[in-house]
This record gives sequence, C-alpha cells and structure tokens, in this order.
Amino acid sequence: MTVQNTFVSVTNGDQLNEGYFNGIYQYADVWKQTNISVYTGDGFDTSATSGSDATVTDTDDHTLQIASDKIENFVLIQVTGNYVRTNYGINCPVSVSLKIETAETGGSFTTRFDKIIVSYNDLVTGGVTDTITISFYYAPTSGEKTNGLDVKLSSTSSKTGTSAVASFTNIQTVIFVN
Repeated sequence: MTVQNTFVSVTNGDQLNEGYFNGIYQYADVWKQTNISVYTGDGFDTSATSGSDATVTDTDDHTLQIASDKIENFVLIQVTGNYVRTNYGINCPVSVSLKIETAETGGSFTTRFDKIIVSYNDLVTGGVTDTITISFYYAPTSGEKTNGLDVKLSSTSSKTGTSAVASFTNIQTVIFVN
C-alpha cells in the first residue's frame, strides 16, 4: 500500500493547528512521538552579571519526571532558550553551557549531554541576544523504562571581566517519548 502525501498551501499569516502536525507524525513509522512534558519555568535559568573583574559562574538545575508507562523506545528532549553574551574587551570570555542528566526514578544521575552551547572571547560592543534550540535523542535504559525516568536539566553561565555578561533563559523545554 502506498501512502499518498497531501500538501497544504500555506500563505503568510495562516495558522495550522496541532491536529495537522500530529497527522504528519503518524506517517513517520520511525518516530510516532507523544508530547509528555512542557516546561516553561525558570528552574534552570542562569545569569553571570556581577560587576567584579573576577570570573563569575552561575549554575542552576531542574528535574522533570516521566512515568514508566509512557516510555517505549526513545525520548526526545528539546530545550529552547535565549542566551545573552556581552563582552567589551578581548580576554573577557563568556560562555553558556547546557547539561542533560538522566536517572531511573529515585536513582543517581548520569550525564548524557554536557556541552558549551555559546562561547565567545571577541569584542562585542552592545552585546548579542539570540535564541537556540537543542534537540537531544536518548534511548532509556531498561530500568528507566520499567521504573520511570528523571531528566535533570542544568545550565551554567560564566563570564570574566567587569562589563561582561552571560546568561541563559529557558523559553520552553519539551519532552517527547516514543
């Protein structure tokens, strides 16, 4: 049997509802995902803005839980956030990193993703604010599938120099399961 594709004509200003997009996902045999959790809070927002010349680092985290009956094969963790970087001189580095850890519910966490997502050491007069989305696919362990999955999200903002600024603000974190 052949699946027939139907294309929708979209013009500027049109709004498509979630039913349309969910219908598209149903045709993807590899990834029939279900939205489990949407987090828009500030639990892992960070900001390094102190006026001191020393290195300032701020780290914060937030944990989300997924029930065992929701997990079959894969988990997609999608973090969208704003970052700000400002450094008014050379040798005033700024960086923002994101860390994703998982654990069987009640167990100890294991780091799955730990990367610097923004790093600059160049002169930026006035600063830059931008939005970034990180998509991380994860295959849970058998224990996580059986007993539930805890996902801990952390960000770290670091800067050196009196005028430098580094920060991360969560806009939306969505966890999908398959």
